[in-house]
Amino acid sequence: MNNLASRLKNCREELGLTQGELAKRAGVKNQSIIGSLESGYRKRSSYIPAIASVLGVDPLWLATGKGDKRGTLSKAEELLRLMGIYNVDSVNLEQIELAREALKVPEDRRKDAKKIINVFNEPDDKPDGKKEEKK
Repeated sequence: MNNLASRLKNCREELGLTQGELAKRAGVKNQSIIGSLESGYRKRSSYIPAIASVLGVDPLWLATGKGDKRGTLSKAEELLRLMGIYNVDSVNLEQIELAREALKVPEDRRKDAKKIINVFNEPDDKPDGKKEEKK
């Protein structure tokens, strides 16, 4: 991968993202900016740091090819990416505390914890928000 265009496209495709999805997650106002970067028409952009964050790569590496691909990503940033959180500013303290507590659950009990969480993620059956009793 010898230029920004090929590095960007390859990283995006590795994650299975469309140009539109990448643009949305990175806060890029127009998908065509991603397209023009990938085609080589645009050689630089102020969006490179945000795009690199979504892709999980070092911004310097993405822009220039210099340094390590995963470069400066901290373990915390990598974990947030795996959780689907690409904009750290959108994370609130309650989410962080919930994630911290989830990590404390012993490994042998995590399946049970996931089942409990899935119950809360199920749509309500009744308009008043109460679940239908299963018989």
